[in-house]
Amino acid sequence: MLTPIHIKFSATAETQFRYYLKENLRSVINGLKDLHETRLPLWRRIYDAQPLETVRHFPFENASNLVVPIASIHSDTLQARISAAVFKLRPLWALQIGGDFGDEGEALRSSAENYLTDMALEPEQLDLYRVYRDFLGDVVKYGTSVIKSPWETLTEAMAVPAGDGNGSYNLVDEIVFDGPRPEKIAFEDLFIPPQTTVLSRAPFKAHRRRLSYTDLMIRKQRGIYDKLGIQAILGAPDRTGPTAPQKEQEAKAGTTTIQGEIAREWDIYECWCIYDDGGHTVRLIATYHALTDTLLRTIFSFFPDDPWVGARLFPRDGMYFGYGLVEKLSSFQEEISKQHNERHDAQTVAN
Repeated sequence: MLTPIHIKFSATAETQFRYYLKENLRSVINGLKDLHETRLPLWRRIYDAQPLETVRHFPFENASNLVVPIASIHSDTLQARISAAVFKLRPLWALQIGGDFGDEGEALRSSAENYLTDMALEPEQLDLYRVYRDFLGDVVKYGTSVIKSPWETLTEAMAVPAGDGNGSYNLVDEIVFDGPRPEKIAFEDLFIPPQTTVLSRAPFKAHRRRLSYTDLMIRKQRGIYDKLGIQAILGAPDRTGPTAPQKEQEAKAGTTTIQGEIAREWDIYECWCIYDDGGHTVRLIATYHALTDTLLRTIFSFFPDDPWVGARLFPRDGMYFGYGLVEKLSSFQEEISKQHNERHDAQTVAN
């Protein structure tokens, strides 16, 4: 179990650090605004083969309105091929024998490789099949995706009989998970400077985490976030219902999130940055609520290697975000769909 080391700021130093976070976040959010709010919804509409209008009224009422799913067909095919190439390989991690183990060396090596493969695919452990499926899906469709693999320690309170014969019990915290937990960062929740070319060298990168009231209370109770900071942001949620993209996705699935107290969400930015602390260059992980300018936690990064791992399909000159198949095939999909609808409308008129 890793114990994070919290950095101790003076009042003046904390004010300066919050200003540093606020300005860097403002810069990356504005720099990626068009990508997140305009292009990404467009790419999702193209991938889902959604027509621009529900009903076409030209050249006549209820004219043919089919969108041929060229982008999704090729994206899903390529994703499946890459996934098969990765997970059909056995072992997932090849080990070498170091030292003299005699006749038992090969058996030990094989057992260790099988164990690592099981841990990689086990849903309650690394769950890499699910993570890679989502990760490769975004890489192929949108050109870029990032996995963050921090160390996570989860505890739960277990009821243990007190043994006094009166039916009383004690609550004992037990560790239910302690290890790396890779997860794909949603495309719209990834913030890095647009001019970044190598992810590990980015001086500032942020992951927007949308936390509910329950999430905040758990972090407050466990001492993960500053208790006074939690109290300061509770009255200022970033939203009381789903976002526009979430509403669109829910509409496709036939579900609805009702707005209200239970649907409140706070945008908590987990900022990984290189900062000058009194003449020392340090790597910090800061948890920050931008709406209220509240710093919830700041710790020294204890990772020997950068836990952010990214991939691109087709690189784009001068920046990290690459080209995806959806963007590359959008013109072909539009042209093929147009030809199909014109042919279908001509047949309708002829009949």
